[in-house]
Amino acid sequence: MLTEERRGAIVSLLHENGKVQVKELSKRFNISEVTIRTDLKELHQRGLVYKSHGGAVLQPSLPANRRFMKNRSRMRSKNRRSERQRQSL
Repeated sequence: MLTEERRGAIVSLLHENGKVQVKELSKRFNISEVTIRTDLKELHQRGLVYKSHGGAVLQPSLPANRRFMKNRSRMRSKNRRSERQRQSL
């Protein structure tokens, strides 16, 4: 899984659960806790999450979260169209 895909999955998990824990994410994605902390730090710097002790929480009212989810949805649609075009060749 690419870094941005993983970070998108973390934001999705936050939308579903409201919070995430570093240890749980590390096990889920089979990567180090240091890498998860780096991801959470980056998402925090983008204004998507608030880091907390041992994890992060989502603030759904933040405009950045809505923008992130809209862009993510748009990219998924674009990727699906590209994949269909490649399969039809």
